[in-house]
Amino acid sequence: MNRVESDKFPNTIEGVITQPWQFSSLNKNDNNRIFYTNPSETLKIQSGKHKGELDKLNHNAWVRSLSNTIKVYKGSERGISKSALLYYSPRSMSRDKNGNPTIPKWDFNKLKEIYVAGVRASYIKMYTYKESKKKGQRK
Repeated sequence: MNRVESDKFPNTIEGVITQPWQFSSLNKNDNNRIFYTNPSETLKIQSGKHKGELDKLNHNAWVRSLSNTIKVYKGSERGISKSALLYYSPRSMSRDKNGNPTIPKWDFNKLKEIYVAGVRASYIKMYTYKESKKKGQRK
């Protein structure tokens, strides 16, 4: 919702989610992609003794995710992200030849890091634009 309200991104949820390279589940070139076009099918165990049974762990995660999405959309929750528009997890980034995590190719001079109590920056780094404004606001 932060992105929908920002003048830097599309003004619809679908527009934000479907922007190229925003979410790996929509990136057709991402080998780790899991695209949930039909959660009841994609959340079934794919092989082994329990093939075809509901993967309860993934199903429960999907239900929680959907429930939280609805709460945020309706405005009853905004989560920990405060005004963050960009974020990444240093721990999940690929490594360079020296073993250091790579970072996104963003212009960090235009960004301000957001620190949230209880969230370690080594797990998630969140940013907003230094001069970001919400749609409809005057400068």
